Amino acid sequence: MGSAGIASIQNPPLGALIFERNPGRFLEFTVNGWGTRLIGIPGGGTGSLDAAGARANLGIGTMGVQNSNAVSITGGIVFGLTQLDLGCPIRFINDGVYDLGSPTGAVRNLYIRHGLVVPCGVNKYVSV
Repeated sequence: MGSAGIASIQNPPLGALIFERNPGRFLEFTVNGWGTRLIGIPGGGTGSLDAAGARANLGIGTMGVQNSNAVSITGGIVFGLTQLDLGCPIRFINDGVYDLGSPTGAVRNLYIRHGLVVPCGVNKYVSV
């Protein structure tokens, strides 16, 4: 309809709604004139005028805006994995001790210091 089309509407009742195809929004007539009408989540909208507000209202976190080829995970715990397949090398940023498995698992600690040291028994290690 565009702004010119909206201006041509004569004596709309308060609360009247119209849909503007471009930019795709609902407008509501109030005592101040035509203004953007937010559509809440129960009505199929997001309750926001911008993408950041929509993501917040829909509960979409930071993972929801990352590209699949550039994902950054800076914390958290992954539960329920039965297998993890990697198509790339594992890179540790710092020397240190990293736990693998559980206290009852076969491999408990992975030692990284100028190479890889993996425990393979009581006081027995394999260096790579």
